[in-house]
Amino acid sequence: MRKRTVRLRNAGAGAAADLVVELGREYYSQNTSPTEKRQDLLERICHYIDRHLGEPIDRDVICKRFYISPSTLSHLFRTELEVSFSQYLLRRRMERAASLLQAGELPLQDICRLCGYSEYSSFFRAFRSHYGCSPRDWAGKASGQFLEQP
Repeated sequence: MRKRTVRLRNAGAGAAADLVVELGREYYSQNTSPTEKRQDLLERICHYIDRHLGEPIDRDVICKRFYISPSTLSHLFRTELEVSFSQYLLRRRMERAASLLQAGELPLQDICRLCGYSEYSSFFRAFRSHYGCSPRDWAGKASGQFLEQP
């Protein structure tokens, strides 16, 4: 008989938690404008990207994580930031790479991985396209040593 009582209490606690979550959602939806909701969603997505730059991130990962469609994601970035999702992701990866290169504490292969690239050649091409020089040259310029290609 005691086991049955415990199950009912647990079921009641789960139902109460579900009710609290539902009330919070209802309050949020009634007291938040659509613009604030979009900005909040964008802020959460950008924060997630910043925390997970070293992992394989793409449009599908973000859509599944935040329960939105690819077209919603694209529209959100275009309207709020005036760049595409892929442009934003590339820019954040390159900014992190430049920062790590400037610090000069890690080898290029580690920086490559920390910025979400599994292949150095892909990282090299993206970096050169974005900054107009190789990662090694960037690191040399950042440290005051101008390296020349052999």
